[in-house]
Amino acid sequence: MRYDRIYDPRNHNNQVTLQFVNVSDATIFLERLRDLTADTYTTKRGEFVQISNKQQAQTYKICQKTKNNHIILIHRALTLRETLADSEYCSKLYLAWRDLDFEFRDVDDFGFNQQNRGSNYHLQLRIGNLKSPNYISDARDRAVLEEEMRAICEDIVLIESTAVVNFPVQFWSNTVTEPPKELVELLHGLTGWKLLFYSGAKSAKIPRKLSRDTKLGAAEVLFWEKLVEGRRLGQITLRLKDEGPKSKRWLTGAFPKENSISTTGSADAVIKLVHIARGNLLDITRMSATEPVPTSKEAREARHASRPSHGDKGETLDFSLTFHDSRTRRDFCNLVEEFVESQSSNQFLRRSRTGASIQRDDSFVSADSPDLERLSSVFSGTRTD
Repeated sequence: MRYDRIYDPRNHNNQVTLQFVNVSDATIFLERLRDLTADTYTTKRGEFVQISNKQQAQTYKICQKTKNNHIILIHRALTLRETLADSEYCSKLYLAWRDLDFEFRDVDDFGFNQQNRGSNYHLQLRIGNLKSPNYISDARDRAVLEEEMRAICEDIVLIESTAVVNFPVQFWSNTVTEPPKELVELLHGLTGWKLLFYSGAKSAKIPRKLSRDTKLGAAEVLFWEKLVEGRRLGQITLRLKDEGPKSKRWLTGAFPKENSISTTGSADAVIKLVHIARGNLLDITRMSATEPVPTSKEAREARHASRPSHGDKGETLDFSLTFHDSRTRRDFCNLVEEFVESQSSNQFLRRSRTGASIQRDDSFVSADSPDLERLSSVFSGTRTD
């Protein structure tokens, strides 16, 4: 029987010890070692997020200069740094291209008991369809008990992986609409979009012309915004709870220039959207639902041609959302109305702690400004100067 060797950072089989003259030099070396470098590419640091006392996140933009000194954003990257002990650290690198998946989970270390929820309660974010570097050893298909054999790295490959990040929160439920600040910063650094609203909905209903089954069941409702060349883009994304063999987990739509929101029941809201898309992944350049990239060239070209675009004319359709209570609906409606009013401004919206009032905020503009990312299709090789 053959076995694979799996690296365990808590039980490593080799180590190198370096002794420095002072602590500051050792700290600088450690930061350089944990930082991201890329040959022939320009690495730009994005958001640094202190998730908890034991976990940190750093986002990057991997860019390339053309012969005309134009900057092209190739992809983004994420490093998760975990403290294993007082003097032991583990860093994991993830590369993010255009299509990703975001899944939110409630994680309670004490079990599902609201009275016990405290500092050990987490909102877990699972980022799917990432790529991580891995190596191929020259000692493949050899028994694991051959201790005398020394394996050598033969090649480097990228494997599909999922990053798991736990955000400590005092309490989280379907009725809490303001996402944690650390979650907003991480998603902004990874996508260029700012998450304004996150909440669960009991049910979602779509027009019949989109599907015979108009009732979609429970869903996670996310409201994003992005500033591109002075134009404010708003996007609603629904991640459906029902993940059957034929169902597509994401449904997305963009805000038209003139939007309105209405209410019907105590927790119901009806919103108008354009450029509707469904798929199993999110195209983070447009924050629009899409499908995984096919293998054949013809299929890839057909998929790219069918991608929805903010510039295309689209039919305005009504979407119905049923939230868990009237307070959640009120927060969502207030946010939509404030967004529509502020579309002519060049500042982002900033949620208040209660979620009831909205203030303008330009703190995110410099972090992902149009100077670096002019258009939403930067992953296709668009100029970013």
